[in-house]
Amino acid sequence: MTVEVVSPEDVAATERTAGVVRMAMFETETAVVVQSHIEEGTTTAWHSHGDRHVYGYVVEGARAVEYWPEGDETRECSAGA
Repeated sequence: MTVEVVSPEDVAATERTAGVVRMAMFETETAVVVQSHIEEGTTTAWHSHGDRHVYGYVVEGARAVEYWPEGDETRECSAGA
């Protein structure tokens, strides 16, 4: 098992999508961990992280994620749920 600690100095914010600021914590061959700040009403373009697991935690508000393989599955999540 590997334990990885990421501090604020280890990440840089990017804004590839208007209304979304992403900070990649780390990525491996099997997982992606990203902190995102998403403005209300923002929709991102379809993209894929391949077969990797993507982990998220909603702090405030709610979101819906359409996902692999064809975007035909949707997972809705909200803060505190």
